Amino acid sequence: MGKAIITTILEKLKITNPSRDEKGRYILMQNDDKEVCAVPVESLLARVNKRIDGIVYPDGFTKVSSISIVDNEISIPAGDFEWKIDLNPYKNVLFEQIIAETSDPTFNRIDSLAATNEGTIVYYQGQEVDETEIALPPIVPAGQLHLTDIYVLGSAVAEPTTPPITEIFTKEEKDKLAILDPTADIDKPVSTAQAAADADVLQEAKDYADAADTAAIAAANSHTDTQVSNLVNGEVTYYTLKKLADELRAHAAIIGGTAPDGDSVVNTVTELLAVMATFPEGVDLVTLLAGKVNVSDVYNALDCVVTGKVADARQLKVLNDALTALTTTVSGKEDSSNKVTDIEANKANAGKFGDIPSWITWLKNSYLGNLTAKATALVDEDKILIGDSEDSSKTKTRTFAQLLVTLGTRLATYFQTKDTKFYIGTSENVKDAWSGGTVYFTANCTITVPSTLGASFEEFGFRTMPGVTVTWAITAPFTWETTPSTTPEKTDGLFTRYNAGNTIIIRW
Repeated sequence: MGKAIITTILEKLKITNPSRDEKGRYILMQNDDKEVCAVPVESLLARVNKRIDGIVYPDGFTKVSSISIVDNEISIPAGDFEWKIDLNPYKNVLFEQIIAETSDPTFNRIDSLAATNEGTIVYYQGQEVDETEIALPPIVPAGQLHLTDIYVLGSAVAEPTTPPITEIFTKEEKDKLAILDPTADIDKPVSTAQAAADADVLQEAKDYADAADTAAIAAANSHTDTQVSNLVNGEVTYYTLKKLADELRAHAAIIGGTAPDGDSVVNTVTELLAVMATFPEGVDLVTLLAGKVNVSDVYNALDCVVTGKVADARQLKVLNDALTALTTTVSGKEDSSNKVTDIEANKANAGKFGDIPSWITWLKNSYLGNLTAKATALVDEDKILIGDSEDSSKTKTRTFAQLLVTLGTRLATYFQTKDTKFYIGTSENVKDAWSGGTVYFTANCTITVPSTLGASFEEFGFRTMPGVTVTWAITAPFTWETTPSTTPEKTDGLFTRYNAGNTIIIRW
Protein backbone atom coordinates (compact mmCIF):
# COMPACT_ATOMS: atom_id res chain seq x y z
CA MET A 1 0.00 0.00 0.00
CA GLY A 2 2.87 2.40 0.89
CA LYS A 3 4.56 1.75 -2.45
CA ALA A 4 1.36 2.63 -4.35
CA ILE A 5 1.04 5.95 -2.46
CA ILE A 6 4.65 6.89 -3.22
CA THR A 7 4.19 6.02 -6.91
CA THR A 8 1.11 8.27 -7.05
CA ILE A 9 3.02 11.12 -5.45
CA LEU A 10 5.92 10.82 -7.88
CA GLU A 11 3.56 10.91 -10.84
CA LYS A 12 2.17 14.27 -9.63
CA LEU A 13 5.60 15.93 -9.33
CA LYS A 14 5.81 19.15 -11.36
CA ILE A 15 8.78 19.14 -13.77
CA THR A 16 10.38 22.51 -14.48
CA ASN A 17 13.57 23.65 -16.22
CA PRO A 18 16.17 24.65 -13.61
CA SER A 19 17.78 28.06 -13.70
CA ARG A 20 21.50 28.68 -12.97
CA ASP A 21 20.53 31.81 -10.99
CA GLU A 22 18.09 30.16 -8.58
CA LYS A 23 19.19 30.26 -4.93
CA GLY A 24 17.84 28.36 -1.94
CA ARG A 25 16.74 25.47 -4.09
CA TYR A 26 17.12 21.88 -2.73
CA ILE A 27 17.21 18.45 -4.30
CA LEU A 28 15.77 15.34 -2.59
CA MET A 29 18.41 12.59 -2.52
CA GLN A 30 18.24 9.01 -1.30
CA ASN A 31 21.25 7.51 0.51
CA ASP A 32 22.38 3.85 0.78
CA ASP A 33 20.10 3.31 3.81
CA LYS A 34 17.00 4.27 1.72
CA GLU A 35 16.71 7.55 3.67
CA VAL A 36 15.54 10.67 1.79
CA CYS A 37 17.24 13.99 2.55
CA ALA A 38 17.28 17.53 1.06
CA VAL A 39 20.65 18.62 -0.43
CA PRO A 40 21.30 22.28 -1.51
CA VAL A 41 21.85 22.61 -5.23
CA GLU A 42 25.01 24.69 -4.62
CA SER A 43 26.56 21.88 -2.51
CA LEU A 44 25.76 19.27 -5.14
CA LEU A 45 27.23 21.41 -7.95
CA ALA A 46 30.40 22.08 -5.91
CA ARG A 47 31.01 18.35 -5.54
CA VAL A 48 30.36 17.80 -9.24
CA ASN A 49 32.80 20.61 -10.18
CA LYS A 50 35.53 19.14 -7.92
CA ARG A 51 35.08 15.74 -9.58
CA ILE A 52 35.35 17.37 -13.02
CA ASP A 53 38.52 19.29 -11.96
CA GLY A 54 40.07 16.00 -10.90
CA ILE A 55 39.46 14.63 -14.38
CA VAL A 56 40.58 17.77 -16.25
CA TYR A 57 43.62 18.43 -14.03
CA PRO A 58 44.96 14.90 -13.10
CA ASP A 59 47.63 14.16 -10.46
CA GLY A 60 51.20 13.60 -11.67
CA PHE A 61 54.84 14.77 -11.78
CA THR A 62 55.55 18.14 -13.40
CA LYS A 63 59.34 18.01 -12.90
CA VAL A 64 61.70 15.08 -12.43
CA SER A 65 65.46 14.57 -12.17
CA SER A 66 67.93 11.70 -11.71
CA ILE A 67 68.27 9.52 -8.58
CA SER A 68 71.78 8.22 -7.71
CA ILE A 69 72.68 5.05 -5.84
CA VAL A 70 76.11 4.33 -4.32
CA ASP A 71 76.32 0.79 -2.90
CA ASN A 72 72.90 0.67 -1.20
CA GLU A 73 72.55 4.43 -0.37
CA ILE A 74 69.87 6.22 -2.42
CA SER A 75 70.36 10.01 -2.85
CA ILE A 76 67.54 12.34 -4.01
CA PRO A 77 68.59 15.99 -4.70
CA ALA A 78 66.52 18.71 -3.02
CA GLY A 79 64.02 20.57 -5.26
CA ASP A 80 64.59 18.28 -8.29
CA PHE A 81 61.11 16.77 -8.18
CA GLU A 82 57.73 18.53 -8.40
CA TRP A 83 54.25 16.96 -8.50
CA LYS A 84 50.53 17.64 -8.02
CA ILE A 85 48.04 15.75 -5.81
CA ASP A 86 44.37 16.77 -5.56
CA LEU A 87 45.10 19.97 -7.52
CA ASN A 88 47.76 20.98 -4.94
CA PRO A 89 51.41 21.42 -6.07
CA TYR A 90 54.34 19.90 -4.06
CA LYS A 91 58.14 19.65 -4.34
CA ASN A 92 60.90 17.89 -2.36
CA VAL A 93 62.41 20.76 -0.43
CA LEU A 94 64.98 18.67 1.49
CA PHE A 95 67.84 16.47 0.33
CA GLU A 96 66.85 12.82 0.89
CA GLN A 97 69.22 9.93 1.70
CA ILE A 98 67.67 6.47 2.05
CA ILE A 99 69.46 3.18 2.88
CA ALA A 100 68.11 0.24 0.86
CA GLU A 101 68.29 -2.91 2.99
CA THR A 102 70.09 -5.77 1.22
CA SER A 103 68.27 -9.06 0.65
CA ASP A 104 69.20 -12.68 1.28
CA PRO A 105 71.91 -13.71 -1.27
CA THR A 106 69.54 -16.21 -2.92
CA PHE A 107 66.48 -13.92 -2.86
CA ASN A 108 65.45 -10.77 -4.72
CA ARG A 109 62.80 -8.08 -4.36
CA ILE A 110 61.50 -4.83 -5.87
CA ASP A 111 61.31 -1.66 -3.70
CA SER A 112 59.47 1.55 -4.62
CA LEU A 113 59.77 5.33 -4.11
CA ALA A 114 56.61 7.47 -3.84
CA ALA A 115 55.82 11.18 -3.47
CA THR A 116 53.40 12.25 -0.71
CA ASN A 117 51.04 15.18 -0.14
CA GLU A 118 53.47 16.41 2.53
CA GLY A 119 56.27 17.30 0.09
CA THR A 120 58.38 14.24 0.89
CA ILE A 121 59.60 11.16 -1.00
CA VAL A 122 59.21 7.90 0.93
CA TYR A 123 60.69 4.42 0.48
CA TYR A 124 58.63 1.19 0.49
CA GLN A 125 60.31 -2.23 0.73
CA GLY A 126 58.88 -5.10 -1.30
CA GLN A 127 58.63 -8.78 -0.34
CA GLU A 128 61.66 -11.03 -0.92
CA VAL A 129 61.18 -14.08 -3.18
CA ASP A 130 63.51 -16.83 -4.37
CA GLU A 131 64.64 -17.35 -7.95
CA THR A 132 61.61 -19.54 -8.73
CA GLU A 133 59.15 -16.66 -8.08
CA ILE A 134 58.52 -13.27 -9.67
CA ALA A 135 59.15 -10.26 -7.42
CA LEU A 136 56.37 -7.66 -7.32
CA PRO A 137 56.71 -4.04 -6.19
CA PRO A 138 54.86 -2.94 -3.03
CA ILE A 139 51.49 -1.22 -3.32
CA VAL A 140 51.79 2.57 -2.93
CA PRO A 141 49.09 3.91 -0.54
CA ALA A 142 46.22 5.98 -1.92
CA GLY A 143 46.92 9.71 -2.05
CA GLN A 144 50.60 9.18 -3.06
CA LEU A 145 52.31 9.12 -6.47
CA HIS A 146 54.48 6.20 -7.55
CA LEU A 147 57.92 7.61 -8.53
CA THR A 148 60.11 4.64 -9.51
CA ASP A 149 61.09 1.03 -8.64
CA ILE A 150 64.47 -0.27 -7.42
CA TYR A 151 65.57 -3.89 -8.01
CA VAL A 152 67.52 -5.53 -5.12
CA LEU A 153 69.43 -8.84 -5.47
CA GLY A 154 71.45 -9.77 -2.39
CA SER A 155 73.79 -6.85 -1.68
CA ALA A 156 73.41 -5.47 -5.23
CA VAL A 157 71.03 -2.49 -5.61
CA ALA A 158 70.26 -1.55 -9.23
CA GLU A 159 70.08 2.05 -10.53
CA PRO A 160 66.46 3.22 -10.86
CA THR A 161 65.28 4.70 -14.13
CA THR A 162 64.18 8.34 -14.04
CA PRO A 163 60.39 8.52 -14.37
CA PRO A 164 59.08 10.53 -17.34
CA ILE A 165 57.39 13.84 -16.66
CA THR A 166 53.62 13.71 -16.78
CA GLU A 167 51.93 15.84 -19.44
CA ILE A 168 49.58 17.72 -17.15
CA PHE A 169 48.62 21.33 -16.81
CA THR A 170 47.73 23.39 -13.82
CA LYS A 171 44.42 25.27 -13.76
CA GLU A 172 46.26 28.53 -14.35
CA GLU A 173 48.05 27.08 -17.37
CA LYS A 174 44.79 25.88 -18.85
CA ASP A 175 43.23 29.30 -18.19
CA LYS A 176 46.04 30.82 -20.28
CA LEU A 177 45.35 28.36 -23.07
CA ALA A 178 41.68 29.38 -22.91
CA ILE A 179 42.48 32.80 -24.46
CA LEU A 180 42.10 31.12 -27.81
CA ASP A 181 38.36 30.97 -26.96
CA PRO A 182 37.09 34.36 -25.66
CA THR A 183 33.70 32.94 -24.73
CA ALA A 184 32.90 33.34 -21.02
CA ASP A 185 32.65 30.15 -19.00
CA ILE A 186 28.98 30.75 -18.26
CA ASP A 187 28.21 31.04 -21.97
CA LYS A 188 30.36 28.12 -23.15
CA PRO A 189 28.43 25.12 -24.48
CA VAL A 190 28.37 21.94 -22.40
CA SER A 191 29.80 18.74 -23.87
CA THR A 192 27.47 15.93 -24.81
CA ALA A 193 28.78 13.74 -21.99
CA GLN A 194 28.49 16.54 -19.46
CA ALA A 195 24.99 17.40 -20.71
CA ALA A 196 23.94 13.80 -20.26
CA ALA A 197 25.37 13.79 -16.72
CA ASP A 198 23.63 17.07 -15.92
CA ALA A 199 20.38 15.74 -17.36
CA ASP A 200 20.55 12.68 -15.06
CA VAL A 201 21.09 14.87 -12.03
CA LEU A 202 18.31 17.25 -13.00
CA GLN A 203 15.93 14.42 -13.75
CA GLU A 204 16.54 12.97 -10.28
CA ALA A 205 15.96 16.43 -8.81
CA LYS A 206 12.69 16.81 -10.74
CA ASP A 207 11.43 13.48 -9.44
CA TYR A 208 11.72 14.61 -5.80
CA ALA A 209 11.66 18.41 -5.80
CA ASP A 210 7.99 19.34 -5.47
CA ALA A 211 7.71 20.63 -1.90
CA ALA A 212 3.93 20.70 -2.15
CA ASP A 213 3.76 16.90 -1.93
CA THR A 214 6.20 16.63 0.98
CA ALA A 215 3.33 16.47 3.51
CA ALA A 216 1.65 13.66 1.58
CA ILE A 217 4.89 11.67 1.46
CA ALA A 218 5.39 12.23 5.20
CA ALA A 219 1.82 11.08 5.92
CA ALA A 220 2.34 7.95 3.80
CA ASN A 221 5.62 7.22 5.53
CA SER A 222 4.01 7.77 8.95
CA HIS A 223 1.20 5.32 8.12
CA THR A 224 3.70 2.78 6.83
CA ASP A 225 5.90 3.20 9.92
CA THR A 226 2.84 2.68 12.17
CA GLN A 227 1.95 -0.53 10.37
CA VAL A 228 5.51 -1.84 10.61
CA SER A 229 5.78 -0.82 14.27
CA ASN A 230 2.55 -2.65 15.15
CA LEU A 231 3.78 -5.70 13.26
CA VAL A 232 7.19 -5.77 14.98
CA ASN A 233 6.71 -4.23 18.44
CA GLY A 234 2.93 -4.02 18.89
CA GLU A 235 0.88 -4.82 21.98
CA VAL A 236 0.43 -8.48 22.97
CA THR A 237 -3.13 -8.29 21.66
CA TYR A 238 -1.64 -8.11 18.15
CA TYR A 239 -0.30 -11.30 16.62
CA THR A 240 3.01 -9.51 15.99
CA LEU A 241 6.47 -10.58 14.86
CA LYS A 242 7.73 -9.69 18.33
CA LYS A 243 5.21 -12.03 19.94
CA LEU A 244 6.15 -14.79 17.51
CA ALA A 245 9.86 -14.21 18.17
CA ASP A 246 9.34 -14.32 21.95
CA GLU A 247 7.38 -17.56 21.68
CA LEU A 248 10.02 -19.11 19.39
CA ARG A 249 12.79 -18.17 21.85
CA ALA A 250 10.76 -19.73 24.71
CA HIS A 251 10.25 -22.92 22.70
CA ALA A 252 13.96 -23.02 21.78
CA ALA A 253 14.90 -22.73 25.47
CA ILE A 254 12.66 -25.72 26.27
CA ILE A 255 14.00 -27.78 23.38
CA GLY A 256 17.65 -26.84 24.01
CA GLY A 257 20.63 -26.71 21.69
CA THR A 258 22.49 -29.50 19.94
CA ALA A 259 24.60 -30.19 23.06
CA PRO A 260 23.91 -30.25 26.86
CA ASP A 261 24.14 -26.82 28.55
CA GLY A 262 26.46 -28.12 31.31
CA ASP A 263 24.32 -27.14 34.34
CA SER A 264 24.13 -30.80 35.60
CA VAL A 265 20.29 -30.72 35.47
CA VAL A 266 18.13 -32.36 32.76
CA ASN A 267 15.99 -29.33 31.89
CA THR A 268 15.67 -29.39 28.08
CA VAL A 269 14.13 -31.78 25.57
CA THR A 270 17.57 -32.28 24.00
CA GLU A 271 19.11 -33.36 27.31
CA LEU A 272 16.12 -35.64 28.06
CA LEU A 273 16.47 -37.35 24.68
CA ALA A 274 20.20 -37.78 25.31
CA VAL A 275 19.40 -39.56 28.59
CA MET A 276 16.71 -41.74 27.03
CA ALA A 277 18.89 -42.65 24.04
CA THR A 278 20.54 -45.45 26.06
CA PHE A 279 17.25 -47.33 26.43
CA PRO A 280 15.95 -49.45 23.52
CA GLU A 281 12.49 -48.80 22.14
CA GLY A 282 9.65 -50.46 24.07
CA VAL A 283 11.40 -50.55 27.49
CA ASP A 284 9.04 -50.13 30.49
CA LEU A 285 10.91 -47.34 32.25
CA VAL A 286 8.53 -47.28 35.23
CA THR A 287 9.23 -50.94 36.05
CA LEU A 288 12.90 -50.47 35.26
CA LEU A 289 13.23 -47.58 37.71
CA ALA A 290 11.08 -49.13 40.49
CA GLY A 291 13.92 -51.25 41.92
CA LYS A 292 16.60 -48.59 41.69
CA VAL A 293 18.21 -46.86 44.66
CA ASN A 294 17.74 -43.14 45.08
CA VAL A 295 20.91 -41.10 44.78
CA SER A 296 20.11 -39.57 48.17
CA ASP A 297 20.35 -43.07 49.75
CA VAL A 298 23.98 -43.54 48.62
CA TYR A 299 26.14 -42.89 51.70
CA ASN A 300 29.82 -42.02 51.30
CA ALA A 301 31.14 -43.00 54.74
CA LEU A 302 31.60 -46.10 56.96
CA ASP A 303 29.67 -44.92 60.05
CA CYS A 304 26.05 -45.19 58.79
CA VAL A 305 23.58 -47.28 60.83
CA VAL A 306 20.39 -46.26 58.95
CA THR A 307 18.44 -49.11 57.34
CA GLY A 308 18.11 -48.95 53.55
CA LYS A 309 21.22 -46.92 52.88
CA VAL A 310 23.87 -48.24 50.47
CA ALA A 311 27.61 -47.59 50.50
CA ASP A 312 29.29 -45.48 47.89
CA ALA A 313 31.73 -47.54 45.80
CA ARG A 314 34.54 -45.26 46.98
CA GLN A 315 34.13 -46.74 50.48
CA LEU A 316 35.04 -50.17 49.07
CA LYS A 317 38.37 -48.62 48.11
CA VAL A 318 38.75 -47.33 51.67
CA LEU A 319 38.05 -50.80 53.08
CA ASN A 320 40.42 -52.47 50.62
CA ASP A 321 43.23 -50.05 51.54
CA ALA A 322 42.61 -50.69 55.25
CA LEU A 323 42.68 -54.49 54.75
CA THR A 324 45.89 -54.26 52.73
CA ALA A 325 47.56 -52.16 55.43
CA LEU A 326 46.35 -54.51 58.17
CA THR A 327 47.57 -57.59 56.30
CA THR A 328 50.99 -56.01 55.96
CA THR A 329 51.02 -55.15 59.68
CA VAL A 330 50.05 -58.59 61.03
CA SER A 331 51.99 -60.63 58.45
CA GLY A 332 54.45 -62.92 60.29
CA LYS A 333 53.13 -61.98 63.73
CA GLU A 334 52.45 -64.47 66.54
CA ASP A 335 49.13 -64.86 68.32
CA SER A 336 49.55 -63.04 71.65
CA SER A 337 47.45 -65.72 73.37
CA ASN A 338 50.43 -68.11 72.91
CA LYS A 339 52.74 -65.89 74.97
CA VAL A 340 53.71 -67.30 78.40
CA THR A 341 55.78 -66.02 81.31
CA ASP A 342 56.59 -69.44 82.85
CA ILE A 343 59.37 -70.71 80.59
CA GLU A 344 60.17 -73.74 82.75
CA ALA A 345 56.58 -75.02 82.68
CA ASN A 346 56.26 -74.62 78.89
CA LYS A 347 59.77 -75.50 77.69
CA ALA A 348 58.45 -78.66 75.97
CA ASN A 349 55.55 -76.84 74.19
CA ALA A 350 56.64 -75.78 70.63
CA GLY A 351 53.52 -73.57 70.19
CA LYS A 352 54.28 -71.27 73.13
CA PHE A 353 56.74 -68.38 73.39
CA GLY A 354 57.99 -66.22 76.21
CA ASP A 355 58.88 -62.56 76.52
CA ILE A 356 62.46 -61.39 77.07
CA PRO A 357 62.19 -60.63 80.82
CA SER A 358 60.78 -64.14 81.38
CA TRP A 359 63.68 -65.71 79.45
CA ILE A 360 66.27 -63.75 81.43
CA THR A 361 64.64 -64.75 84.72
CA TRP A 362 64.55 -68.41 83.66
CA LEU A 363 68.21 -68.43 82.54
CA LYS A 364 69.36 -66.90 85.82
CA ASN A 365 67.16 -68.79 88.20
CA SER A 366 66.45 -72.08 86.49
CA TYR A 367 68.99 -72.99 83.83
CA LEU A 368 72.28 -71.62 85.11
CA GLY A 369 71.29 -72.07 88.71
CA ASN A 370 70.58 -75.78 88.15
CA LEU A 371 73.96 -76.54 86.53
CA THR A 372 76.18 -78.66 88.79
CA ALA A 373 79.42 -76.85 89.70
CA LYS A 374 82.80 -78.68 89.72
CA ALA A 375 85.51 -77.42 92.07
CA THR A 376 88.54 -79.09 90.42
CA ALA A 377 91.29 -77.02 88.78
CA LEU A 378 91.13 -76.13 85.10
CA VAL A 379 92.99 -78.46 82.74
CA ASP A 380 93.88 -78.07 79.07
CA GLU A 381 91.00 -80.29 77.93
CA ASP A 382 88.27 -78.31 79.75
CA LYS A 383 85.71 -76.72 77.33
CA ILE A 384 84.70 -73.05 77.45
CA LEU A 385 81.41 -71.79 75.81
CA ILE A 386 81.86 -68.50 73.90
CA GLY A 387 79.24 -66.35 72.15
CA ASP A 388 79.98 -65.83 68.42
CA SER A 389 80.82 -62.17 67.59
CA GLU A 390 79.51 -62.40 64.00
CA ASP A 391 76.27 -64.29 64.69
CA SER A 392 74.75 -63.45 68.08
CA SER A 393 72.37 -66.41 67.90
CA LYS A 394 75.20 -68.94 67.83
CA THR A 395 77.94 -70.10 70.21
CA LYS A 396 81.25 -71.88 69.86
CA THR A 397 83.47 -73.87 72.26
CA ARG A 398 87.22 -73.75 72.85
CA THR A 399 89.48 -75.72 75.17
CA PHE A 400 91.30 -74.06 78.03
CA ALA A 401 94.61 -74.74 76.24
CA GLN A 402 93.42 -72.89 73.10
CA LEU A 403 92.36 -69.91 75.24
CA LEU A 404 95.82 -69.75 76.86
CA VAL A 405 97.56 -69.71 73.45
CA THR A 406 95.36 -66.82 72.24
CA LEU A 407 95.93 -64.83 75.45
CA GLY A 408 99.69 -65.38 75.23
CA THR A 409 99.81 -64.04 71.68
CA ARG A 410 97.90 -60.92 72.66
CA LEU A 411 100.04 -60.28 75.78
CA ALA A 412 103.28 -60.77 73.84
CA THR A 413 102.13 -58.17 71.32
CA TYR A 414 101.27 -55.69 74.06
CA PHE A 415 104.50 -56.11 76.04
CA GLN A 416 106.88 -56.15 73.07
CA THR A 417 109.69 -53.55 72.90
CA LYS A 418 108.28 -50.22 71.69
CA ASP A 419 109.94 -48.28 68.82
CA THR A 420 110.68 -44.82 70.24
CA LYS A 421 112.15 -43.06 67.16
CA PHE A 422 110.10 -41.78 64.20
CA TYR A 423 111.37 -40.04 61.04
CA ILE A 424 108.76 -37.81 59.36
CA GLY A 425 109.30 -36.27 55.91
CA THR A 426 105.71 -35.41 54.82
CA SER A 427 102.69 -33.54 56.25
CA GLU A 428 100.50 -35.81 58.41
CA ASN A 429 98.51 -36.15 61.68
CA VAL A 430 100.01 -36.74 65.13
CA LYS A 431 100.04 -40.54 65.74
CA ASP A 432 99.21 -42.27 69.03
CA ALA A 433 102.40 -44.33 68.53
CA TRP A 434 104.56 -41.17 68.86
CA SER A 435 103.62 -40.91 72.57
CA GLY A 436 106.79 -41.44 74.67
CA GLY A 437 109.09 -41.39 71.62
CA THR A 438 111.19 -38.92 69.65
CA VAL A 439 110.16 -37.55 66.24
CA TYR A 440 112.73 -36.31 63.73
CA PHE A 441 111.34 -34.00 61.03
CA THR A 442 113.44 -34.51 57.88
CA ALA A 443 111.54 -32.22 55.45
CA ASN A 444 109.31 -29.13 55.57
CA CYS A 445 105.79 -30.21 56.58
CA THR A 446 102.54 -29.41 58.43
CA ILE A 447 101.70 -31.53 61.50
CA THR A 448 98.00 -31.58 62.49
CA VAL A 449 96.50 -32.58 65.88
CA PRO A 450 93.53 -34.82 64.84
CA SER A 451 90.19 -34.97 66.67
CA THR A 452 90.74 -38.75 67.05
CA LEU A 453 93.91 -38.54 69.14
CA GLY A 454 93.81 -41.46 71.63
CA ALA A 455 92.98 -40.97 75.33
CA SER A 456 96.29 -42.58 76.42
CA PHE A 457 98.46 -40.19 74.38
CA GLU A 458 100.82 -38.11 76.61
CA GLU A 459 103.78 -36.42 74.88
CA PHE A 460 106.74 -36.77 72.49
CA GLY A 461 110.01 -34.97 71.91
CA PHE A 462 110.99 -33.69 68.48
CA ARG A 463 113.97 -32.33 66.49
CA THR A 464 113.88 -30.30 63.23
CA MET A 465 116.79 -31.24 60.99
CA PRO A 466 118.96 -28.63 59.19
CA GLY A 467 116.98 -26.61 56.62
CA VAL A 468 113.64 -28.01 57.86
CA THR A 469 110.73 -26.01 59.34
CA VAL A 470 107.43 -27.32 60.78
CA THR A 471 104.01 -25.66 60.72
CA TRP A 472 101.45 -26.75 63.35
CA ALA A 473 97.63 -27.18 62.94
CA ILE A 474 94.92 -28.36 65.33
CA THR A 475 91.41 -29.85 65.11
CA ALA A 476 88.55 -29.51 67.66
CA PRO A 477 88.00 -30.49 70.39
CA PHE A 478 91.74 -29.86 70.93
CA THR A 479 93.07 -26.32 71.50
CA TRP A 480 96.49 -24.69 71.91
CA GLU A 481 97.58 -23.35 75.25
CA THR A 482 99.55 -20.81 73.21
CA THR A 483 99.30 -20.84 69.41
CA PRO A 484 102.75 -21.97 68.23
CA SER A 485 104.71 -20.22 65.49
CA THR A 486 106.52 -22.14 62.76
CA THR A 487 109.33 -24.19 64.34
CA PRO A 488 112.70 -23.23 62.75
CA GLU A 489 115.48 -25.62 61.69
CA LYS A 490 117.74 -27.43 64.13
CA THR A 491 115.30 -27.00 67.02
CA ASP A 492 114.64 -29.43 69.90
CA GLY A 493 111.15 -29.28 71.38
CA LEU A 494 108.45 -31.08 73.34
CA PHE A 495 104.81 -31.76 72.27
CA THR A 496 102.63 -32.33 75.40
CA ARG A 497 98.96 -33.18 75.99
CA TYR A 498 98.22 -31.55 79.35
CA ASN A 499 96.70 -33.79 82.01
CA ALA A 500 95.05 -36.13 79.47
CA GLY A 501 92.75 -33.24 78.46
CA ASN A 502 92.21 -31.28 75.25
CA THR A 503 94.94 -28.64 75.78
CA ILE A 504 98.12 -29.04 73.71
CA ILE A 505 101.44 -27.37 74.73
CA ILE A 506 104.41 -27.00 72.38
CA ARG A 507 107.64 -25.52 73.64
CA TRP A 508 111.22 -25.34 72.41
